[in-house]
Amino acid sequence: MKFNFIHIIIVFVFLLINKNVFAQPDRYWSVTFNTEASMLAGAVVGDNSDITSIYFNPAGISQIEDKKLMLNANLFKLDFETYSQDNSGPNSYDRFDDLGFRVQPRFVSYTYRSRKHPKISFQFAVFNRDYELKSVYVQQENKSDIFHSGVGETALINTDYRNDYYNYWGGIGSSYQISSKLSVGLSILGTLKNFSYDYYKFIIVKPNLDLLPDSIPYYVVSYEDYERVIMYDARILAKIGVKYKLDNWAFGLNVTLPSVRIMGNSDVKRKVDYVKYPDSDGIQNRYLLTENSLYRESEFKDPLSIALGTVFTSKSAKSQYYFTVEYFKGIDTYTAVNGEKSIYPEEYPEGSLATSYKFGTKDIVNFAVGYKRLLSENFDLILGYRTDFNAYQVSDEGKYKEMNEFSKVHNDLNHFTIGSNFNYKRASFILGFETSYGSKTQDGGFLIVDNNNLVQKLEKVSLNYSIFSIGVFLGFSLGF
Repeated sequence: MKFNFIHIIIVFVFLLINKNVFAQPDRYWSVTFNTEASMLAGAVVGDNSDITSIYFNPAGISQIEDKKLMLNANLFKLDFETYSQDNSGPNSYDRFDDLGFRVQPRFVSYTYRSRKHPKISFQFAVFNRDYELKSVYVQQENKSDIFHSGVGETALINTDYRNDYYNYWGGIGSSYQISSKLSVGLSILGTLKNFSYDYYKFIIVKPNLDLLPDSIPYYVVSYEDYERVIMYDARILAKIGVKYKLDNWAFGLNVTLPSVRIMGNSDVKRKVDYVKYPDSDGIQNRYLLTENSLYRESEFKDPLSIALGTVFTSKSAKSQYYFTVEYFKGIDTYTAVNGEKSIYPEEYPEGSLATSYKFGTKDIVNFAVGYKRLLSENFDLILGYRTDFNAYQVSDEGKYKEMNEFSKVHNDLNHFTIGSNFNYKRASFILGFETSYGSKTQDGGFLIVDNNNLVQKLEKVSLNYSIFSIGVFLGFSLGF
């Protein structure tokens, strides 16, 4: 790709935050900030969003009385994934497991209150909102019964899959304290999504010569499919927040407006080669596609969302109960990578639908609950739970019928957190743990989205998938 201004921004972010990777934006609540808000499962729209106010509810920025600088330690998260397929069919394989680790994202924030206008507060922040890495290589040798029944076919399948996606955020927020009970806020944030996707399948089907009747000529069927997409997308969005306090209750509203595209492009490579070799007459039934599309128009959209939250504080002020619910509006299927349209048509010619990819989401609602118990003046216990439902949904109608999809298991997740916040003078320290669990059963084989119906019958099996993650959070903030 050409080196331009956006690449300078990317380099700056890399130097500041370090690289963390994760998979397409089809879940909205895979957020891990190493903060008290994370330990409360993000149920802080109503109150106590503290240094994450710029994200959860900018109206909360005015509640931070001191100037505050916040940094995170860069710790790890372990992912244990299990894949298995229905063994009742001829094209199945046994269960296999995959263990991987990821680096937790960082959150860097600075907040201060205006001296001339004490009712106005400001916050600057740079953070990695969420991330995931999928990298799997599998070799399979299965019995099959695909091209000729009863001849004892063997299918040899190699699958090499990698999906890296990370999403950096940064911006400024401001809050105005209208009264002791009511505050409003606004944050303007830029997002940078970077996506690297590789998927290679190589399949050979051979008959058993001892069982092959003379009436059927010897054959070998091979299928090779390679996809590679390198993509970035820069966007800007706004969040509008309101907070209101009444006795022991606090209420919050946070509206996130749909993001607006600034720039983005992708490079796409695609190769499909399907060949049937008979024992005579040379090669027959060959299908060959090769295409290399550079500087294609690309984007990953962000939806409109509306979050409502409430916090109840006990009369003794030692216990707090948190609840947040957020609605995400669906995004109609759109062309995420337009392989047919080049950004520089004079230098790089237009391509075809073979290098175009679609994306889209449905309406979903997530909710989170949290509990905080003050154990001493400087020490507390924090618990949380949140849903993380998958929103992926695309259309197969009209121009999208033949368009590619990104291969992925679109599963829901449930997140459980426990941690503690220790305060010492004007500093606070966070230590916590998170466990996440999700499972999915879907048709289509191992990480398969069949972009070519020539091998659909090779891959039409049921995939059972589950993931269990354990994460460690450590961070600190300093007021001065």
